[in-house]
Amino acid sequence: MKHAGQKSVKEELPERRKRPKRAIECRLKVPTHVWELEAASSSLATRTMRSVLCRMLRVLCALGLMEAANMVIETKRLILRPFSEADATDVYEYLKEPAVNCFAGMKLASLDAAREEMKKRLGETEYCFAITLKDGGKVIGEIDAYPEAGEPHADEGAVRDTFSPCWMLNEAYQGKGYAFEAARAFFDYLFSQKGARRIYAYTEDYNLSSQHLCEKLGMRREGLFLEFISFVKNPDGTPRYENTMQYAILKKEWDCQQSN
Repeated sequence: MKHAGQKSVKEELPERRKRPKRAIECRLKVPTHVWELEAASSSLATRTMRSVLCRMLRVLCALGLMEAANMVIETKRLILRPFSEADATDVYEYLKEPAVNCFAGMKLASLDAAREEMKKRLGETEYCFAITLKDGGKVIGEIDAYPEAGEPHADEGAVRDTFSPCWMLNEAYQGKGYAFEAARAFFDYLFSQKGARRIYAYTEDYNLSSQHLCEKLGMRREGLFLEFISFVKNPDGTPRYENTMQYAILKKEWDCQQSN
């Protein structure tokens, strides 16, 4: 789990919610409701027909011929989709008191603040997704990652093929395998559709569940950074520094893992 708001080179990466430039200029645009066909109940077509249609459209998007207005990723129990203003209540439920220090900067003071945050996320359709239950549609968390250069001091023209995901889940829904299910689908999306070459993640040295998740995803532990970053203060007002572990996986490692 990457720390929310944390950067690999903290002072140099863009703000977390800043939308990056597109790498491909697409010719056509797929309306939002087309992607939602695969998950929605409809009397117009069978589930199989909807799935085939959506897969065909995603191939066109991958070839740069069409642009998805609202990308949807579907798993056995979940749907990952862009946020909407209607998600404010569910998001406030898990961000009013963030469970881990690394999310302290994302704390929402009120439901009104959550509504404003949702408005900011409306333009996020490629790299930031709400994790929702397929049964009922409740938002139980979120996951995002933005393309960045592999080298910290790369120039503006450098290839941005590296991603560092941030994920969080409502505490009431932890321990049920949802985080792994969402992260695995998101990783596959980044590798297969967004040109990812390398994905890396940060987690605190005491956050054993996140370390286990990284390992379950096939990520390698690359290092331990002592007193790497501070999210909160000690009682005396001094920064409380976190020891941070870094995990990573390459596309070729992911592909090999998926084929086995």
